[in-house]
Amino acid sequence: MNRRDAFTLAELIIVTIIILLLASLVTPAIHKPSPKGQISRVQNDIRSISLAMESYRIANGTYPASEMDTPLPGRTTRIEVDLRLLTTPQAYLNRVPQDVFRRLAQDPNPEFRVYAVAYETSAPTFAKYPRTAWMTWSIGLDMLDNTGGYHAIRSVLRNESAPFPCVGADKTGKFIGGTGALNGLRYDPTNGVYSYGDIYRFEGGALTQEK
Repeated sequence: MNRRDAFTLAELIIVTIIILLLASLVTPAIHKPSPKGQISRVQNDIRSISLAMESYRIANGTYPASEMDTPLPGRTTRIEVDLRLLTTPQAYLNRVPQDVFRRLAQDPNPEFRVYAVAYETSAPTFAKYPRTAWMTWSIGLDMLDNTGGYHAIRSVLRNESAPFPCVGADKTGKFIGGTGALNGLRYDPTNGVYSYGDIYRFEGGALTQEK
């Protein structure tokens, strides 16, 4: 090969640098999740939680205990379901899933909030077994927690005609707009990708009760 037809070491280094620079520009665009991808991730995680919750109920005759009642070490006073009960000793889930939007909002506790309750007449209670209803939610693309604790689906649907902005807490915990009575609002992508509202799952008595 003629010397003039060959690349010099300097030319090879320059070409390599250019390729690396182009790759560094393209890679973030490839790996940055789209809003639809994030929603799909949340929906898949919620489906996994649902399957695990129902499998646990079939095996144990009740939905799992809250963290304040858990038989596992490190119990707390929180009334959310202890999701570790879905991973051990029987693995209904292989991990405790985290809400991608809570992570983006820098929530120190990014796990999904899952509430399991029993009903006495029409009122939900955390103090009785078997627990016959449950619900969970993601805070959604607005990254505002529009839900504060357990709500049956009818309670959430009742708020869908609420004026905007509906009640929500920003990442500092400060509530914005609306009133506490409006707490609980379902995300609807037809209102715009980044519209208010949370992404829910309701099962058992949460589908039939008012509260």
